[in-house]
Amino acid sequence: MRNKKVINIVVNVIVAIILVFVFILTLNIILSGDKGYTSIFGTAYVSVESNSMKGDKADNFQKGDLLKIKILDEEEKKNLQPGDVITFWDNTIVDNQLVLNSHRIIKVEKQSDGSVRYETKGDNNLDADKMLIPDVTIVGIYEGKIGGLGNVVSWFHSSTGFFVCIVLPAFLIVAYFAFNLVMVLRERNKVSDETKKERLRQELLEELRAEGKLSVGNDDEISEPDNKDQD
Repeated sequence: MRNKKVINIVVNVIVAIILVFVFILTLNIILSGDKGYTSIFGTAYVSVESNSMKGDKADNFQKGDLLKIKILDEEEKKNLQPGDVITFWDNTIVDNQLVLNSHRIIKVEKQSDGSVRYETKGDNNLDADKMLIPDVTIVGIYEGKIGGLGNVVSWFHSSTGFFVCIVLPAFLIVAYFAFNLVMVLRERNKVSDETKKERLRQELLEELRAEGKLSVGNDDEISEPDNKDQD
């Protein structure tokens, strides 16, 4: 009995951990929405898909890293300086969607209409980017990175990651609770059947006592009536 309780506690803890994990992943996907990145309290988290910014500088990063990006408002987007590393919507299209890019500003061009365009370049690239980056396409400015975590996040957002980390655990959790429910119902029915049997037994004993076929104080012995003639 004690071992069974320990096993139940361990299983419940594992289920709770899985539930928290699934909740975090689901929240991550919801927060990502159709923006292409996860944003929490004014900070975006972006997976790096290339080595165009690989290098030895403190703000360099490489494929597989996860970038921490401060999301900028419209005014801040117009006041960036050469040397800033920014994340912006590129003209590159993958799977019918624009992709995010993160490169360093090398030149600022202010327009007569008040808008600003930036010339950018990857530190590991030989040439600057072909297109100037309008301020309205900028998401934010680089704040930091977590090495290697971008691969994990990208996998979570893939169809395989979604199935393994959300669909499969959800199915197992539902199956676990369904199994527990069946076991509880079976145990309850078992107790109910035993209760009915005991009630019927007691009713039978009462009838036997009333007919004088049961010795008083002994529920297991049934006495035969005395049919001998008295002299």
